Amino acid sequence: MMKTFLTILFLTFFVTPALAQERKGELDGKALVCTWVDYDKYHHYYHFQDGEVFQYFINQDIPPEVVQDILGPYHTTVDRIKAKRFDLNRKTLRLSQGHGSTSDCQIIHPKEIAVGITNEMEEWKEELKELMKDNKI
Repeated sequence: MMKTFLTILFLTFFVTPALAQERKGELDGKALVCTWVDYDKYHHYYHFQDGEVFQYFINQDIPPEVVQDILGPYHTTVDRIKAKRFDLNRKTLRLSQGHGSTSDCQIIHPKEIAVGITNEMEEWKEELKELMKDNKI
């Protein structure tokens, strides 16, 4: 009984943390805000966590909604960070996405994502009211 208990204790405190560390990525806990080169009104936010990239943005539907997209695992090289639809130059912070668009990015604290999204949502709602004021239907 004691041997089983010690085995479970060993697995819990030594093996599990080691396995959890394998999922951590070099950039975990960091975040970016990116502005499209051709359209600088609204931003896309990226958060690196548990070895994956999470993207946040406001769609332009009515009503607008915050979209969270998991781009999946990221991989780093000396000069690039890559994930699905994500290719960031580490020196210039220029982001290329799969459909040919590019963004210029800045490093931010992850807590700034919520503030940025909230502010942009309010701006978009006000702009939407103005754009729709003459609609007949």
